[in-house]
Amino acid sequence: MTAAATAYPVVPVFHPRREARRAIKRGYPRSAGSVRLCRSLQAVERLLAQRLVDAVVIDVRHCDGEGLALPARFPRIPMYALSAVRPDDGALLESCRDAGFCVLVEGVDNAVAGEWIAARTAQVARRAALADAPTRGVG
Repeated sequence: MTAAATAYPVVPVFHPRREARRAIKRGYPRSAGSVRLCRSLQAVERLLAQRLVDAVVIDVRHCDGEGLALPARFPRIPMYALSAVRPDDGALLESCRDAGFCVLVEGVDNAVAGEWIAARTAQVARRAALADAPTRGVG
């Protein structure tokens, strides 16, 4: 893998439903980076170790609780839980919030999820933080 390929930001998505994965991939602008569809939480963790990751999207229902630890391990990377929500999911939603996830409701937020995530990535946060930094040649 070349240095340019590893510097290009990716958004790993771990979700069992094809429509949810497609919605993220379809809505995420190509100019912002690429969406990488992962078959397991371990694949997401491999990308976190190997690549510049701008955001992570997972279905917390299919992580056996392991996924809830990701925001604490990677506090500067925005984490999104894209899951179907049932009326009795209060405890799950509270766990997601407490862990540091932004919750997107599958089926409701699908249409805007990719664009919404692209507007709130680590790359966007870095650019905002550097907006007031001095430019080269000043001083």
